[in-house]
Amino acid sequence: MEACRVDDESFSGFSDFTGNMGQCKSLEYQHLPAHKFLEEGESYLTLAVEVALIGLGQQRIMPDGLYAQEKVCRNEEQLISKLQEIELDDTLVKIFRKQAVFLLEAGPYSGLGEVVHRESVPMHTFAKYLFTSLLPHDAELAYKTALRAMRLLVLESTAPLGDMSRPHHIASVVPNRYPRWFTLSHIESQQCELASTMLTAAKGDVRRLETVLESIQKNIYSSSHIFKLAQDAFKIATLMDSLPDITLLKVSLELGLQTVLTAALSLPSSKSCMAQNVRRSYRRHSDDTIIHTEVSMNTVISKVTE
Repeated sequence: MEACRVDDESFSGFSDFTGNMGQCKSLEYQHLPAHKFLEEGESYLTLAVEVALIGLGQQRIMPDGLYAQEKVCRNEEQLISKLQEIELDDTLVKIFRKQAVFLLEAGPYSGLGEVVHRESVPMHTFAKYLFTSLLPHDAELAYKTALRAMRLLVLESTAPLGDMSRPHHIASVVPNRYPRWFTLSHIESQQCELASTMLTAAKGDVRRLETVLESIQKNIYSSSHIFKLAQDAFKIATLMDSLPDITLLKVSLELGLQTVLTAALSLPSSKSCMAQNVRRSYRRHSDDTIIHTEVSMNTVISKVTE
């Protein structure tokens, strides 16, 4: 990507090529042709972006140790920050589409493949960038990529069941211990941000909201993050400059109820505090749907806090 960097003094020397260059947020990155080495339509910038996407989407095992794990997260964020400096033109959008499809279908070499190792580095941060980049151009592919990345297999408590008739499968039913992921709280926060981004983008689309809700309920294990998403959905649904989004309010209610039920596994004081927060959030709105469903919610809360 540094090969595409152009400073103010040398930029005038490339004036012959500016007619075919993509418009960028700054003049630092430009499509510089290299006719001897690249195919038609390619430039150093397109190659740099494509290599960056391939690297970010590669399936890799989370290393051991605090420093190594923090370095993985930091390097990913730095590379994405570099990519965000570039405004996508038609050529780059085609590369994003091609790489997103490839990552979804690439098998075990891709972090967005259908099957990944339980301890592979999660794709939440990268998927959020892909989602926001692809959404204006290919919403279906953007959601497919983000929903695939929502999983967090390291938090699954048990291994798949094997054939119980064979002794060597006995170990497969023993609960797995969590590996020592020192950055797990950061990873869960990134997962929550990805979910919130999808909820915001799906406002007004019943089918997509239901799909995102199902993914949240399946993949997010932290009650505090689920509660945050319930609050986010409520705020988005009740913006002052528009009518309330009933579907998004229902999503908020579903997540709030799940938070209360999840809190049943916590300490009694946590149950009471969480129940009060959920109840307070929904009482602020006077919509008939919320008033009607608050009765059932209060019933659940009373059962949990007994």
